[in-house]
Amino acid sequence: MEREKTYFHLLLEVTKAITSTLDTNEIFKLITLKIPEVVGVDAATIRLLDAAGKKLVLQAASGLSDTYLKRGPVDAEESVLEALKGTPIAIADAPSDPRIQYPEAARAEGIKSILVVPIAIRGQITGVLRLLTRSPRVFDPQELEFVTSLAEQCGIAIENARIYANQQRQLNYFKAVCEIAKAINATRELDQILNLIVTRLPEVMRLKACSIRLIESPKGRLELKAAYGLSPSYLQTGPP
Repeated sequence: MEREKTYFHLLLEVTKAITSTLDTNEIFKLITLKIPEVVGVDAATIRLLDAAGKKLVLQAASGLSDTYLKRGPVDAEESVLEALKGTPIAIADAPSDPRIQYPEAARAEGIKSILVVPIAIRGQITGVLRLLTRSPRVFDPQELEFVTSLAEQCGIAIENARIYANQQRQLNYFKAVCEIAKAINATRELDQILNLIVTRLPEVMRLKACSIRLIESPKGRLELKAAYGLSPSYLQTGPP
C-alpha cells in the first residue's frame, strides 16, 4: 500500500508538471530524478528518436557518469530495438547479456540490471525510458506497469509541446502573411516587397536563407531580385 501511494504521488507530480509547462526538458528531468528514488533504482535515462526517426538522442539522465553516457550510440542495441517495437525489456545481468551493446561500459559503471520501456505517442514509438541498477534486480509486474505509465506521461508531454509549437508556427505564418500584405498595399516598390519576403520567411520558417528570382530577360533566364542569408560568392555562382 505504501509503495502504491508513493507511485501515485509521483504520477500526480508529473501530471501537474505536464499541465503547467510546455518545457519537455523540465518534465524529463523531473522523471529521471524522481523515478530512481520511488522505484528504488540507481539511474534513469530518457532518449528520443531524432526527426529522421533513426537515432536516439539523450534528453535527460540521472545517476550515471558522463563516461557511461558518452559510451556511444545505443540505436543498434538489441534491448533498445525490441523496446522501440513496443515491448518493455528487462535485463537481469547486463554485463553478460548479449542484448547489451557495451557490456564493458556497463561493467565499469557497475550496472547490473536494466529495464527498457518504450515511449509512445498515439501508438507510435518515439523513444525509450531506461532504468538501471547497480545490484541485481528483477522488476515485478506492478513496477513494470508504473514505469510504463511514466513513459506514457512522457509521450503526453511531447505531444502537448508539439501541438503548442505547431499552433505558434501557424500564428507566425499568419502574422508574416499579414505583414507582407500590408506592405503590398502600402507601396508599389517591388524591391521593397521582395526584400521583406526574403527577410521574413527564414525567420518564420526557421530557414537559413531565402532568395527570389524572376524571369525577366527575353531568353527566359532567372534574374536575382532579392536574397537573404546567402554570401555574395554563392549568389554569383551562376544562374540556377
